[in-house]
Amino acid sequence: MAPSLSASTALTLLCTCAVRSVAAANTALDVNPSNADAHITVQGSDFLWAIFAAMLASALGVTVWALFTPPGKRAFHFLGIGILFTASIAYFSMASNLGATPVEVEFVRYKSDIFTDRAVNPYTRQIWYARYIDWTITTPLLLLELLLTTGMPLSGIFVTIFFDLVMIEAGLIGALVVSVYKWGYFTGACIAMFYVFWTLIFPARANAKALGNEAYKAYTMSALILAGLWLLYPVAWGLADGGNVISPDGEMIFYGVLDLLAKPVFLFVHLFNMRKVPYEVYQLQSGHYSAYATVPQVAGAPATQEKRPVGAHTPAAGNAPVTGNNAAGTTMYPAAQSARPSDVTAV
Repeated sequence: MAPSLSASTALTLLCTCAVRSVAAANTALDVNPSNADAHITVQGSDFLWAIFAAMLASALGVTVWALFTPPGKRAFHFLGIGILFTASIAYFSMASNLGATPVEVEFVRYKSDIFTDRAVNPYTRQIWYARYIDWTITTPLLLLELLLTTGMPLSGIFVTIFFDLVMIEAGLIGALVVSVYKWGYFTGACIAMFYVFWTLIFPARANAKALGNEAYKAYTMSALILAGLWLLYPVAWGLADGGNVISPDGEMIFYGVLDLLAKPVFLFVHLFNMRKVPYEVYQLQSGHYSAYATVPQVAGAPATQEKRPVGAHTPAAGNAPVTGNNAAGTTMYPAAQSARPSDVTAV
C-alpha cells in the first residue's frame, strides 16, 4: 500500500509544479518568433501589452461615456471609440510580435558587435506595418474629431484628411525602402504634415472663433495638444524606422508613449472640454437626410411650412414632424435654416 502524502508535502509539490509551469510558459516571442536581426525583446513585448491594456480600457470607458450621452450628441464619442478600438487591435498585434516585416537597415548603429559588411551579411530590422495600418484609420478620425468642432467647410476637412493620408503612406513606403531614397519619402511626409498643421492653426482656428469663445478655447487647446504630439512622430521615425539609431524596444517606448498621449489622453481632454460648449453650436445633425430635409409639397397645396431652427421638428430631434394642411396629407420637415446651409453637416 503506497504511503499517503502529508498535506505539507502535497502543497509543496503543487507549488513546485505551478512554478515550473510558469517558468515553462511560452511568451509571445516564443509562439511568434522574430524573423529580423533587430527585434523587440520580452521587455518590449511586456511594455506593448501594458499600452494595449490602457487602449482597451480607454475604449471601454469612452463606450460607457457614450451610453450616458443623449442620442444625437454622440458623434464625437463614437469617433473616439473607433480610434481606441483600432489602436487596441494594433497594440495587441505588436505585443504578440505580429504585424512586422524584416527590412534591411541603411545604417548599423546601436549594435556594434555584429558583422557590418552589408554585401555579405545584410542586417535587418522589424518594420511594423501594423502601426501604419492603425495610423491610416485613426489619424483621419482624430482630425474629424477635431475639425468637426470648427464649422470648417467639408471641402477643407476632406483636403486635410487627404494630406494626412499622404503623410502616413509616405512614411510607410519610406520605412520599407532600403536605399537612401527613403529620406525622399520622409521629406514628402513632413511637407504633408506641415499642411495639416497649417490647417489646424489658421483656417480651422478662424472658423472655430466664429462659433463663440467657449468653442474657440476648446478647439485651440485640443489643436495645440495634438499638433505638439504629432510633431514628435517624425523624430521617432528618424531614430527608428529611418536611421536605426534606437533599438526596437526603445522605438516601442517612444511610439507607445506618443500614442498613449495622442489618443486616449487627448480624447478624454478633448471630450471633457467640449462639455462646456452647447452641441447645437456645431450645427451637426444625427440621422438620415430624409429626417431633416424638406419633402416637396403636393402641387397646389397651401404653403404652411414654418421656418424653425435646424432639426427642431425632426425624428432625430425626438419631435413630431410637421404635416401639411392639404388633401394629400404631405409630411414635411423643415429645411436647415443657416447663414451657410452648405456647411451644415450630417453625421
